[in-house]
Amino acid sequence: MGPSCAKPIAHARLLWFSLKGGQPALWRISHEELQEAPPVRTGDDVTALWIACFAVLGAWARYGQSLGVQRLMGRDFPWATLSINVFGSFLIGFLSYALVTIYPLSVPMRTGIMVGGIGTYTTFSTFSLEAMVLFENGQTIRGLAYLATSLVLGLAAVLLGGLMGPHLS
Repeated sequence: MGPSCAKPIAHARLLWFSLKGGQPALWRISHEELQEAPPVRTGDDVTALWIACFAVLGAWARYGQSLGVQRLMGRDFPWATLSINVFGSFLIGFLSYALVTIYPLSVPMRTGIMVGGIGTYTTFSTFSLEAMVLFENGQTIRGLAYLATSLVLGLAAVLLGGLMGPHLS
């Protein structure tokens, strides 16, 4: 297996661990537990279909939120991407618990929601590009503020989502 396969497989194994039951807590997974995950299966048509369906919904949600936030806040700072990254971080933290314990769904559907829906809705590739543009335009303070705010609020939102899940059952 080449280096280009390592990152997606590690992500898929991490997702598998969060969906296998028990105590889903993405931030408390040991290296050994990550390695015990079964290899990624290919050719699961049902999972691929759920990923595709939820990816469409995630893309529409991202586009709609981008338009709305840009109308409200303007385009002089990447508020839309910041809001998407923070809310998406909250969602992935919350859903990693809720879709296993409170609203149990099939593994293919949970994978579709987490990988297709949330993965399409929030992405840090746009975050990186927008930060680089701020730096390239000489807006170093804004760029640093954007990086710090995204990181701190994103991590806090994942923690909050993960902590709120158990209180809903």
